[in-house]
Amino acid sequence: TTFLVSNYNSTTGCESSKSALTITINPTYAPQYIFDTICQNTHYQNHGIEQDFNQAGDFSFDLSQSSSTSCDSVVTLYVHVKPQSIHEFTVTECNEYVWDGTPYAESGDYPKTYTAANQCDSTVTLHLTIYPTSTSSFSTTACNSYIWNNETYATSGDYVQHFDNVHGCDSTVTLHLTIFESKETSFTVDTCGPYTWNNETYTESGEYTQSFLTSHQCDSTVTLHLTTHPFYNVELHEDICFNESYIFNGQTLTQSGVYTANLKSINQCDSIVTLHLNVYPEKRDSITAEVCLNGSYNEYGFNIPQATETQYFVHTNPDVNGCDSTMVLHLIVNQPAVTTFNVTLCQGGHYTENGFDFTATQTGTFTETQSLHTIKGCDSTVTLNITVNPAYQSSLHEDICQGESYIFHGRALTETGIYVDTLSTDLGCDSVVTLYLMVHQHATTIFNATLCVGESYTAHGFNFTATEEGFFTQTQALHTTFGCDSTVTLNITVHPTHVTTLTDDICAGETYTENGFNVTEMQPGTFNHTLNLHNQFGCDSTVTLTLNVHPNKQIVLNDQVCAGEPYQNNGFDTIFRRAGNYTLIHHDQTDFGCDSTTT
Repeated sequence: TTFLVSNYNSTTGCESSKSALTITINPTYAPQYIFDTICQNTHYQNHGIEQDFNQAGDFSFDLSQSSSTSCDSVVTLYVHVKPQSIHEFTVTECNEYVWDGTPYAESGDYPKTYTAANQCDSTVTLHLTIYPTSTSSFSTTACNSYIWNNETYATSGDYVQHFDNVHGCDSTVTLHLTIFESKETSFTVDTCGPYTWNNETYTESGEYTQSFLTSHQCDSTVTLHLTTHPFYNVELHEDICFNESYIFNGQTLTQSGVYTANLKSINQCDSIVTLHLNVYPEKRDSITAEVCLNGSYNEYGFNIPQATETQYFVHTNPDVNGCDSTMVLHLIVNQPAVTTFNVTLCQGGHYTENGFDFTATQTGTFTETQSLHTIKGCDSTVTLNITVNPAYQSSLHEDICQGESYIFHGRALTETGIYVDTLSTDLGCDSVVTLYLMVHQHATTIFNATLCVGESYTAHGFNFTATEEGFFTQTQALHTTFGCDSTVTLNITVHPTHVTTLTDDICAGETYTENGFNVTEMQPGTFNHTLNLHNQFGCDSTVTLTLNVHPNKQIVLNDQVCAGEPYQNNGFDTIFRRAGNYTLIHHDQTDFGCDSTTT
């Protein structure tokens, strides 16, 4: 396109000339589109765009570009991001796991990358846990046999068993077993007196068995064949007088002491005779005795029919031991005593001194006499002269209940007691009014009773039947004979009855004496017995016994052996020096402890 353009002089402002202006207009371009495709997690660098695409999806970008004629041209870039697949799985395996041809022997996380259908990477991760198979062993010792996992082993050796461990993998366990045998031995002892073996003391001959543990802690039974002979210890006690002697084991003894003679019995055991010799010394005794005037003395061999004065007497006679004894008697003669007392009493008064017990029931003058004995046992006459002056005395007896009061000479009394109001007569004797006041409490009575189930209590106004065990309380509200409140409580303890069933075992011919029974069964079998007793509360207790009676065994065997060879079969252990027929008897016990005789 051509345009005419006027030109002006800027200085003069006048149009100077006209010129032609030609303008060429180039076109802009319509929008253009670019499409591109990549995989997720790819770094994109193209068309001026540089970016990491970590998410799948469709993304657009506007690209500004210039044409060859320098006109604007708008281009839109569309980027399609294809998703990348990620998978994982978990495996638990014993020893080794093979995945996609690759073996793995250790636990860990193992990733692998594949190409998916959209030609993008596909990542698969294996979370692997490897458990090894286990192999273990243990050593143990046992007596006679050993049970492991329900298997019984009776000989030493190595034994293997297979298990599954906690992860389900193979577990091999090896047992190194050593078996030790139990032992039985015996020994013979001939001794004097008691014999002590392993802290046990035996006083009689016989066979005694003790159980020990071997060095390997197995049972070891040892039997003692004991013959014990008594030793004698004789005690003699003898008494002689000071002028006698005693012959003992060839010795002449004259002094007190303990003498011993050691001898031997027929079995060469000690026999000890001990003499306890007592030599009574010569006795000279003096005694002092007292009698009353004209009294007699007949002790220690003396015979004095009438003593009138104090003097000495001498007498010789055998003592209680049969030895001579000289006695000197100092005999003291005591005289009789006479005493008089004078007293004044008021009527109703008492005199209780000097052995008298006088109550002044009426006025007047009175005399009382006592025939006593002095502290020496001689006659003593005591006379009491009594003058009784008149007195006045009266008494009242009243009852009230707790909480009430009684008015006595202007006083309000509320407590139990004896209250006295006293005056005086012209002769100085009391005129006494005595009130005996009894304040009765509200009565509370508790009865405790013990019953068995099924019994009844009908005392003290109650009527109670025990239908079950436990503790029960019943109460009655009554009045006492004085009209006061009375509460009666009955506490009842009810005890149960019992039924007990027992089962036990004995041997034929034995007597069962446990749990209150006394039963003898001669034949084997099962027998039932019932015992009606009372329990610790006195209630019925029925005990039923099922008794299993097991038989005794007798075994007769015939065997042969060469003369001079030992025979150690069937529990016997002996040597026959000469040819012939012999009978041996061996006593043992069955599994139930019954007699088992092998002949």
